[in-house]
Amino acid sequence: MQRCERTRTRIVEDIPEQITPVVTEHTLHRDYCKHCKKHVEPVVPDAMPSATLGHHVVALSSWFHYGLGLSVGQAREILGSTLSTEVTAGGLMSAWSRMAEALRPWYEQLGHELRSTACLHADETGWRVDGTTH
Repeated sequence: MQRCERTRTRIVEDIPEQITPVVTEHTLHRDYCKHCKKHVEPVVPDAMPSATLGHHVVALSSWFHYGLGLSVGQAREILGSTLSTEVTAGGLMSAWSRMAEALRPWYEQLGHELRSTACLHADETGWRVDGTTH
């Protein structure tokens, strides 16, 4: 072989073999409010209130289920086998419910804005199922 002056670059993207979840412990200082007579504590920015799953796990798993149409069991399998994150079906459903409640004001605002627009367009392109256009 004779070495040439020409070179080229090649970029390869891959997922690391070992993906490990990041577990963060937050120490929250509870204080007492004399005005409302309740204990208060700061908000944890990494997760929704009363949640043990972080925002990334909730968003990714909801995309698996609602975006890709995977079953809850399939979403759990991907999280457990590929991402080393063990969750229960009830844990996922609870997390998705919390996310829905957090997004509800935005969803309703979007619906209100759409209903008040002068013109709406829909994609009415047909889709073939078993040879029949639907």
